[in-house]
Amino acid sequence: MRLAPFVLMASVTACGGGKPEAKDSGQIGLSAGEGCIRDANVGTTPPEDAPETIDIMQILIKHDGVKGAVAEGITRNREDACLRAVAARATLLSQSDWDATYAEYSDDQGPSKGVIRGLKRGDYGKAFSDAAFSTGVNEVAHVVETKRGFHVILRTQ
Repeated sequence: MRLAPFVLMASVTACGGGKPEAKDSGQIGLSAGEGCIRDANVGTTPPEDAPETIDIMQILIKHDGVKGAVAEGITRNREDACLRAVAARATLLSQSDWDATYAEYSDDQGPSKGVIRGLKRGDYGKAFSDAAFSTGVNEVAHVVETKRGFHVILRTQ
């Protein structure tokens, strides 16, 4: 699925597009991976007027510390998983091609291709839900970490 060109402009200015990149974190003694994890765990607060349900698309990047990852052959560490999620987000923003980005990066290659319809506040945990509901329609949220791994979330409705 190709995304409309306006998605890029809106996404860069919202939901983490203006946040410092993890590479800047080295200036305060953190590796790029450590800075990435720190940034992925910065909470967001959805606006009070956010709808009760939304539709999203998500790319999931797992690491060796999440449940079932070893059985699935996932060997990357947490820092590498976070940096891979940042790369997936950057690819999505630059190419606007959901299908190609999803196929290249997501560790959850189910038939839904990352589409989640009717997401309610609180579904999939607080961090995931807050990031999704803080994002405008056709915007890409900052990378967020949950117990399942790192997520790139595109709100579609």
